[in-house]
Amino acid sequence: MDIIHFFTWLRYKLKYEAKVEFREDYLEELIEKYYHIPYLKKGVKRREKGKRVIVSLTTIPTRIDKVWITVESILRQKEKPDKIILWLAEDEFREIPIPHTLRKQEERGLEIRYCNNLKSYKKFYYSMLEFPEDYVLIVDDDSIYSEKMIQEMLVVSHLYPNCIVCNRSHRIKRDGRDLFSYVRWLTYEYRRNINDTPSYYNFFTGNGGVLFPVHLMDKTIFNQKIFMEIAPTADDVWLNFVAWKSKVKIMNTTGILGFVLPIQSISYQGLCNENSAMEKGSLECKNDIQIKKVLQYFDIDILEYI
Repeated sequence: MDIIHFFTWLRYKLKYEAKVEFREDYLEELIEKYYHIPYLKKGVKRREKGKRVIVSLTTIPTRIDKVWITVESILRQKEKPDKIILWLAEDEFREIPIPHTLRKQEERGLEIRYCNNLKSYKKFYYSMLEFPEDYVLIVDDDSIYSEKMIQEMLVVSHLYPNCIVCNRSHRIKRDGRDLFSYVRWLTYEYRRNINDTPSYYNFFTGNGGVLFPVHLMDKTIFNQKIFMEIAPTADDVWLNFVAWKSKVKIMNTTGILGFVLPIQSISYQGLCNENSAMEKGSLECKNDIQIKKVLQYFDIDILEYI
């Protein structure tokens, strides 16, 4: 039974079509109760042929008690991944015990690994480095994913094997030879139609889930010295423009999977609001500054792409 997919659909219908205000935290509480019902099936599988699917995510100490919800939504996928890896910064978690909920999920296939602190970049960097010939699916730790997510993304990826597949993307808006400010782009929730063809106009966001054919990505993706210097809080910015540099277009799924269920109790702690807030005394947000630096570093002429 696809309970979370139903809740995803219901939230979309209420919030974005009917414009009904409701307590989303109640929905989260209901999902938590559902997830506490014993579920005995293993959460991962080993593929005999083809590319493996490696789900990769990270979290921070203030979210460690809630990240099990995101992990559970991946463990309950209809099309199961080959691995689920939760990357924790060693310096942040040295004195912090792993919650019992996560320890129980390790018995079903979750891998908890410690690494150097690359901030939000941890969610893709180490997995892509270790599994360069497979698919790496990055997800955020403040989202609850439909049971159909991996299944749908693989279907789209097989149709468009030379593309990155995402469930949620903004549409970039161009201003002549430049880009409009990030806050003026057309956000996913208010796009009337999602293109059914691959496009550089699609700017994927990690919280919807993004499936990477790692072998297609330019090796610059691993240049941690550069990305920590020019885009330290904007891994989405770095990844999107590495895709441009790699000549890899972005394909958005066309269903409701981009209207992902947020974990309300921790969503306020994310980087999204911080990166989109206008800088004091400026007409630019933090994302705009980092976008300009990344475009300059790659020497990208946007007219070649959009």
